[in-house]
Amino acid sequence: MDGDEETLGDAPPLLLYTFERNESPHDWVDFSSFIPGIRMFHRNSRLVLGAFAWSILVAGFATRESGA
Repeated sequence: MDGDEETLGDAPPLLLYTFERNESPHDWVDFSSFIPGIRMFHRNSRLVLGAFAWSILVAGFATRESGA
């Protein structure tokens, strides 16, 4: 969505505010520190996405309230 102002044109005001507020990162953000995590994700994307999907299923069913 970077640079696609047309797509964001019809977005709700709260979403627009979120994007405008985060347009420029804080000075303390160190993008180079993201690189090891990005590499790990790309190297193991099947495992990471599988674990993510599995945890959503487990958490979704584990937190379901019983009807009793």
